This record gives sequence, C-alpha cells and structure tokens, in this order.
Amino acid sequence: MPIAFPLPEPAAPQPAARVLAGVPDKNEVDLREADGALRVMLRSAQFHNLVRRRPPAVRLRPGEWLRRQIDYRFRTYTGRGPWLYRLDTLNLAYRAEPDPEIFLGTPTRRVDERALR
Repeated sequence: MPIAFPLPEPAAPQPAARVLAGVPDKNEVDLREADGALRVMLRSAQFHNLVRRRPPAVRLRPGEWLRRQIDYRFRTYTGRGPWLYRLDTLNLAYRAEPDPEIFLGTPTRRVDERALR
C-alpha cells in the first residue's frame, strides 16, 4: 500500500484510503497551536491496546509537514480467527502553500512507529 500519492481531484485513491482537507478528527489526532507552532500527537486506534512506548508529540512550524506511521495487529471482536493488520499513515501540513504533490517529497519531520517492518 503506498504511503504517499498525489492528492486527487474529486475522488479518493485506491486501495482503502482517506484524504481529508482541513483538521483531522480529534479522536485520531491531538492538535494544539501555541507560540507559532502546531503540536501533533497521533492517538492509537480505539480497538487496539498499544503496549509500545509512544514517542513524544511533534511540533511543526508554518510551512513544515509531518509523516507519521503506526501499525497494528489485532483479531476480530471475538478474539478468534485470523490476525488482521492495519497501517495508519498521517501526512499533515501546517500552514503550507496549497500543492497537490506536497506529500510526495521528503517530510520535514517523520515519526515511524511501525513494529512490523
């Protein structure tokens, strides 16, 4: 699954992916502005008990962007059946100039929480 792609015109890309403009859901990402910077902290998926030590929040200045990745392994609600895997990638720009290819370059900041590499 790609970790970055050009932003689409009207439709979301494949495979299963979401492209959002604006502020991410507060249940998924904790964002706080202070002193001209944006503090970004990715929250863990609610269905998974993450036992890894979490890195600290990232602070972005205007024009910077972040790529943060975390993966999960879990079973269905019954606890039986095959293992399922999920990779969340957050590409987030703070007060950057509009550019549909912004996330194709090298991020200003990167946080890699993947355990399954």
